[in-house]
Amino acid sequence: MLLWITAGTAAAQIAVRSALAHDHDVAPGATVQGAVEIENLTDEPAQARLRLRDYGFSHQGTNSFDEPGTNRRSNAPWVELPQSVLTLPPNQRETVAYTLRIPEQIDGSAPTGTYWSILLIEPIASTSPASTLSGSEDDQDVGVRQRTRYGVQIAAHIRANGAPKLNVLQTNLARRDSTAHLTLDVENAGSKMARPRVHLEVYTADGERALRKSASRMRIYPGTSVRFRLPLSGLSSGQYEALVLIDVEGQQMTGFQHSLEL
Repeated sequence: MLLWITAGTAAAQIAVRSALAHDHDVAPGATVQGAVEIENLTDEPAQARLRLRDYGFSHQGTNSFDEPGTNRRSNAPWVELPQSVLTLPPNQRETVAYTLRIPEQIDGSAPTGTYWSILLIEPIASTSPASTLSGSEDDQDVGVRQRTRYGVQIAAHIRANGAPKLNVLQTNLARRDSTAHLTLDVENAGSKMARPRVHLEVYTADGERALRKSASRMRIYPGTSVRFRLPLSGLSSGQYEALVLIDVEGQQMTGFQHSLEL
């Protein structure tokens, strides 16, 4: 997950070259290893700060990055990092290995479902007090540059227990970039993460299929919600019936109809 771009002064440029979401299928008491590959994109040594945070989001577009352990389904206290600051040679890649230790019990019971956190990775400007690289502000090429922060999601899915429970909060017909969209707000009220497939079929009043679309899959952790957007491009004005199908890994199927007027 690429988080945001901000303005910085003489900021080092780094990139995460490995996956931005790590999924571990585990049992209580297990210990697993993971790794994140980070690249220095410049001709000078660079440093990156590594921080674990709890991560939440909603269909309304909000994101939260709370202190580790704030969320009751946080696994941040289970993640061990080798360091909080990484130094990278010029134009080189380095691997940050982490250890994930799953507890046998949580509050007297075995863990159930999905627990997750996010590893924030951001460059440290060489002029920053946090930098341990040699140099001072006087000998830097000072200017405004883009600084990109990355987020790597680390999820532990307890094997053979827990399940997602998806609820459709609302559907809405909206316009975006002059194109009509059917939006679908979905929450996960269960205990395990889901990445559902969302399919849309639109039929005319005569029963002929006029459109077939699929939405990009998104991660929905327990207690979070997302908004799917299904473009209705190519449809002329008129009355339609939409059939929406939500498929959770072939294990849970939810379907419903929605009337559309364009």
